[in-house]
Amino acid sequence: MFGTIIKKEFMHNVLSFRFIISFILCLVLIFTSVYTLTQKYKKDLEDYRNNVTLHKKTVTSYIGGLLLAFLGVQIDKPPTILSTISEGMERAIGKVMRVSSFFDLDWERSIFDSNPMFALFGTLDLSFIVRVVMSLLAILFTYDAISGEKERGTLRLMLANALPRDYVILGKVIGGYLSLVTPFIISLLGGFLIMRLSPVFILNSEDWMRIGLILLISFLYIFVFFNIGLFVSSNTARSSTTLLSLLLIWAIFVLAIPKLSTVVAKQIYPIPSIQQIQTEKARVEQEEIDDYEEWLYEFQKEKGFRFTPDIFSNPRQDQMFENISRRKQEIQVSFEKKLDKQLSIAKNIARISPAASYASAVSALARTDESRQRHFKESVRRFKAEFIKYSFKKIKEGGPANLVATVDVSDMPPFVYSDKSLADDMRNVWTDIILLIFFNVFFFIASYISFLRYDVR
Repeated sequence: MFGTIIKKEFMHNVLSFRFIISFILCLVLIFTSVYTLTQKYKKDLEDYRNNVTLHKKTVTSYIGGLLLAFLGVQIDKPPTILSTISEGMERAIGKVMRVSSFFDLDWERSIFDSNPMFALFGTLDLSFIVRVVMSLLAILFTYDAISGEKERGTLRLMLANALPRDYVILGKVIGGYLSLVTPFIISLLGGFLIMRLSPVFILNSEDWMRIGLILLISFLYIFVFFNIGLFVSSNTARSSTTLLSLLLIWAIFVLAIPKLSTVVAKQIYPIPSIQQIQTEKARVEQEEIDDYEEWLYEFQKEKGFRFTPDIFSNPRQDQMFENISRRKQEIQVSFEKKLDKQLSIAKNIARISPAASYASAVSALARTDESRQRHFKESVRRFKAEFIKYSFKKIKEGGPANLVATVDVSDMPPFVYSDKSLADDMRNVWTDIILLIFFNVFFFIASYISFLRYDVR
């Protein structure tokens, strides 16, 4: 009897028009997403390799150690292969960081700089398809699961045969959910086949583990909205009322809460603006320059204001540059810590919504979240400390002739970067997985209890 209920619910959905629409929608969106993002990754990989070669060649053409210290080197961020599943912040922030002894670290070449359409419309990736489209389809499959059968009178006939209510609700959960994810799974298999046909799409064992976890979290997320749909349908008498209520809940969870979380976080924990930080950096830089000019005046006074080579190159000048770099970096690091705290508050508030938890978990597993950008920047910052010492050493080498000679950078310290491991990223993901499980358990129990008390008349 229980198997009959599951089969009935499954076949009822599969033979419906909404299943056909869902299948076509999943197929078109996932195939389009996988193909376009795979091509983007291929282009990003080519650009990365070409830019690394170009930037290395550019450094070898610098004339004079001072030019090397001023222009610095450009460090390219390697693309992550799982950006084909979740774009996250991979292209939004930038692809390159310039390391200079005189300027702050900052991102260059954001995709928004060259194509603002991405900032306006976003990217069609698997994360977006699941978070927005599949959650809507879950509502479409469940809004009339209970209230609709009551309107048609089939629910009363079903329970008139002394059929246990827990059999009915469990059968609807299993049969309904299987019919919902069937077009999604078939489309995913086709999408992965397209990925495998791409010569650049080469995955290691850890990448497959990450994909497996992303899919598991995706099914958990879809199940959340499926259970929400059953819960609301078990508490309303008309399917039209159920549909309107679910659309409101969907808008709050998927659209409103993630956006409002940033507004609330800014009110709870305000931080200085970028303009204020730049002003503070300019102030400390001017302080160091003023101190150096005072020293230089006294130094020239002792020399009788006669020209000597050490006027342009002396330990006090090196100390000024080091102080400026150190103090500006302290300001930047302090600002970034405050920014990270504000972001953490916003993410914790947004976790009220399962959509925010899902997006956070998937971007972390795909290596496209803010933690990867922070991890890359920390690696570049460590390299910058070595580069400053190296560039100042090159300024002193060779004396005045160094100002017109090509710099030998064969001994420049290399930049070494490695992505975080899966174990490191899982520390940021566990909270979101537990929350999604909690949402599922809560709404499943709520719908179960509601159906046991449901008036079928």
